[in-house]
Amino acid sequence: MSSYLGLSLGIFLALAPTKFQELQTQVSELSARLWQAEEQVRQMRSRRKEDSKANARVVEIFASHRNAWQAEEKRAEPDRRGPPRNCSPPWKDCGIGENPGRVER
Repeated sequence: MSSYLGLSLGIFLALAPTKFQELQTQVSELSARLWQAEEQVRQMRSRRKEDSKANARVVEIFASHRNAWQAEEKRAEPDRRGPPRNCSPPWKDCGIGENPGRVER
């Protein structure tokens, strides 16, 4: 039995340095891969933050355009309706220009 333990210990000690070096190599490779993955996550978060800011800016631009279009529609609305019912030509008495049905741009 002691010879078996001695032989096992001898084999373990003979193989231990190579196994230890393999494990160290694996640990360093895994550490490098982990660092790369963490760096990719940081870059993706940064891009998402930038994209979010750009999307917010686009929303602001479209909202301002929409507001401008709505204001333009409100200004043009009386012209599209024509003269008030109680007016008769030449509409000058009603505060409308010479062409009440025409929308000026």
